[in-house]
Amino acid sequence: MANLETLKPFQKGHKKLGGRKKGVPNKNSHSLSKLFIAAADRLGSDGRGTGGHVGYFASVLKNEPRLAVRLWVAILDHEQKHPPKDLAQRELIRILQSAKLDQHDKRFLQRIWEKVTGTQLSLFF
Repeated sequence: MANLETLKPFQKGHKKLGGRKKGVPNKNSHSLSKLFIAAADRLGSDGRGTGGHVGYFASVLKNEPRLAVRLWVAILDHEQKHPPKDLAQRELIRILQSAKLDQHDKRFLQRIWEKVTGTQLSLFF
């Protein structure tokens, strides 16, 4: 047990000691999500793999709507706290592939992306 007299208060700005280096992703959460998807693939909508993980989640939504909503809220909360690094690009691709935009608007957004990021956004439209 620690001696109360030797404990020091937290000092803001001290050098980081131990743990992962900044920017290194958590291996466990990635591994768990892969295992979860693999298990859902095996189960499918009927317990025999029908529809893969999409079938599994569709059956959860149909048979256990409260559970499905809780799962969805947890996923949204996680993505809000830890957005994927390519989220902006994925969202722009979704917008560019939308049927609501004409060719001029799509090219305009593509040029903006290329100016801002310095990378080519290769889309086939």
